Amino acid sequence: MKTELSALELHYLLKEFDILIGGRIDQIYHPDSNEVILQFHVPSLGRKILRILLPHFIYLTDEKKENPEKISGFCQFLRKRLENAKLKVIKQKNSERILEFMFEAKEGRINMIVELFSKGNIIVCDENYNILSVLENREFKDRVLKHGVKYEFPKNIRDFFGLSFEGFKEIVKKSEKDIVKTLAADVGLGGLFSEEILLLSNIDKNKKELDENELEILFLNFKKLFS
Repeated sequence: MKTELSALELHYLLKEFDILIGGRIDQIYHPDSNEVILQFHVPSLGRKILRILLPHFIYLTDEKKENPEKISGFCQFLRKRLENAKLKVIKQKNSERILEFMFEAKEGRINMIVELFSKGNIIVCDENYNILSVLENREFKDRVLKHGVKYEFPKNIRDFFGLSFEGFKEIVKKSEKDIVKTLAADVGLGGLFSEEILLLSNIDKNKKELDENELEILFLNFKKLFS
């Protein structure tokens, strides 16, 4: 059973989310602590519902959930800042499980960042990435997520979509892990797609060292995966 979205799957889900661009938020729900629902009205398409289920999933749905009787402070904030806001841009941060929604709101541009890793989070910022509100305050060794500080993306952001053969080879050569774990963690493909390209390449997933020919075959199938 699928338990989370990979960065690659998120990349292709964005093509589905394109229909939301130009739509306006007409309702926001926060039915559970880890769930936020954004209801859009999209010209010529009508109602579209985006469900965010942290930390694993984000998708379009026809299911509409009502807010509990007691509305959370985070939901109140979202309603105040984002109701009737127009969605201008949706983008993924390189090949990370991070999506950024840019809204045109009555008080100016609002950036909403959805992090779909670790415990997950939703961060709302102004146009300069100063944090206005966050679903869950968190502190890491290299960044802080709370009201009043500047939002920082995680360090060592990966981008396997633009990875060259030389860059790919360097990652594999430097790794001390077996190849399936290297592809899953160091390249960022996740386990399912790492095993798939190794199967296509006829390479043992437990190998730690690959020769030049194996690297070339693996990289070719790595690129084919995107199409």
